[in-house]
Amino acid sequence: MAKNKKPRKKYTPKPKTKVITKEPHCKHCFRTCRLATDEELDRIKWYDPSFTMDFLFLPQCECWEKHEDWMAL
Repeated sequence: MAKNKKPRKKYTPKPKTKVITKEPHCKHCFRTCRLATDEELDRIKWYDPSFTMDFLFLPQCECWEKHEDWMAL
């Protein structure tokens, strides 16, 4: 006879966080993008309340003004 009448809980592992190993860069001039600082993120979230991401990559070139698909991993 079983000691416990209640069934055991199934083990569900916690989801692993994704680590970005590649740096995004511009397709046209091949300059790497940089992560936005906390102040820049706060400013962006203040202007656009629908922005909910915790990070943002910013370009260091002006190719984004001329080309629509400028960023690549």
